Amino acid sequence: MNHHHTYGLVSYIMIDDALYPSAHNRRDPYALPAFDIRGQWVYPSRYNEYMAPQLPVYMFDGEYLIATGHGEEAAGLPVFEIRCMCMPQLAYGDPSNSQ
Repeated sequence: MNHHHTYGLVSYIMIDDALYPSAHNRRDPYALPAFDIRGQWVYPSRYNEYMAPQLPVYMFDGEYLIATGHGEEAAGLPVFEIRCMCMPQLAYGDPSNSQ
């Protein structure tokens, strides 16, 4: 598994040597909650009945975990930021990554 990726369609995200679960959709009975930050489950965006089930896209910039949206049809959703000082830093190995 690539330890250097910082974004992608994921059900888990790799940070250093640990896997952190991400959300699919709260209406999906098989979905995992987003991230357990200080004992509280945090979901990456505002799910509602008008959104089709899709995997969120995450980026981790070393200080923030950012959900970028759910696809072209939901490009207008606001970016959701989580302060995650408690998470280990990613080792950046792909200089082509940009925001």
